[in-house]
Amino acid sequence: MQRAAYCARFGFLGLWLLGPLSLACADEATSPPANPPLSAEALSLQGFGAQNGLCLEWGDGCSVCLRDDKDAAHCSTPGIACQPAAIACRREKTK
Repeated sequence: MQRAAYCARFGFLGLWLLGPLSLACADEATSPPANPPLSAEALSLQGFGAQNGLCLEWGDGCSVCLRDDKDAAHCSTPGIACQPAAIACRREKTK
């Protein structure tokens, strides 16, 4: 009986000491990142657009990217089960 009381006292003491620490760690783990990382597909589509400045429209069979008048790229979101293919330019600037 005495051993159970001893364990109960130190168990509560441990919770009292470590409880705030575990809550602080939980807050850090659940907070979203400030800038969510881009997926590998988005990076590769953006990279293709950056390397091919004359391309106005390009895609990989899942997403399509278009370049606007200010040379900014805008890409669609791929479908959930889409398997991307090789990225290809679909339309280039005319001189």
